[in-house]
Amino acid sequence: MICEFQCSRCRWVKTESEPLQVSDNRFLCQVCVKREQEPPPAPPPMREGAMPHPHGVGVTLVVLVFLMGVAVGTKMAGGW
Repeated sequence: MICEFQCSRCRWVKTESEPLQVSDNRFLCQVCVKREQEPPPAPPPMREGAMPHPHGVGVTLVVLVFLMGVAVGTKMAGGW
């Protein structure tokens, strides 16, 4: 029996012989059923050194702000 329906997942109107009925008025097409059964794709491998040290960025910013404060303070005191 050929059935015309709207897939609940991809929202395409499909004509298939055996749609998967999820509930009373919800159907899934064969493509969405296969997609659900596949394992999720593996995340891309991380390159070595791709992520900075967790504290590296924060420490660098604190040191930079401190040094700029020292430079501005010295300049305001007339020492530069």
